[in-house]
Amino acid sequence: MDRRTALRTISVGLGGVASTPVLFSLLASSTANAATWKAESFSPELQHIVTRLVDVILPGSSTPGALDVNVPQFIDKLYTHIFSSTDQQTFSRGATVFAKKFEQVFRRQAIDGGVDEFQQLLEGYFDLSEQEQNKIFAEQDRSLGDIDPANRDTYLIYKFLLSVRQNTLFGYFTSEKVGREVLNYDPIPDRYDGCIPLADIGNAWTA
Repeated sequence: MDRRTALRTISVGLGGVASTPVLFSLLASSTANAATWKAESFSPELQHIVTRLVDVILPGSSTPGALDVNVPQFIDKLYTHIFSSTDQQTFSRGATVFAKKFEQVFRRQAIDGGVDEFQQLLEGYFDLSEQEQNKIFAEQDRSLGDIDPANRDTYLIYKFLLSVRQNTLFGYFTSEKVGREVLNYDPIPDRYDGCIPLADIGNAWTA
């Protein structure tokens, strides 16, 4: 499975938050060196899990990967400064369940896991039939209290994984490096032409 297309496309869903000065300041400030970065609110284990998942979702190649534009740092800042305490708790609970599943599968703690192991486990959760996917995504619109207790661990894992994925994409495609080096970029546009096939311009445009 292609790591760049392993997960189903979903909307970013940040709504009005995406236009606030606070969020744009987070985008600009997520520049800590990956080797020395220490998360603001993530535990060391959660920092490791998020970093590995981000690398699986958008690995580096001929173009920058998510780690090259500090997406894990950005996600940490979102959960420190933007998301509600309820969202933070749900994210943390989902990560805990995911870490336990990792330990069950690979017989070692998630904090010691490598990218290949995270890719294998991630694919197991998303290599599903369309019917299975539809059921899982429909449940994500419900609150935890409405979920059958027998299915709550699965619900929390998908809540966690989908959040990591959507915020990985959001952080990546709104980064300055990707805007300048991956997407088409014109700092002084002189005209607007609508409805042009993507094949004719070769790439999407950044703002």
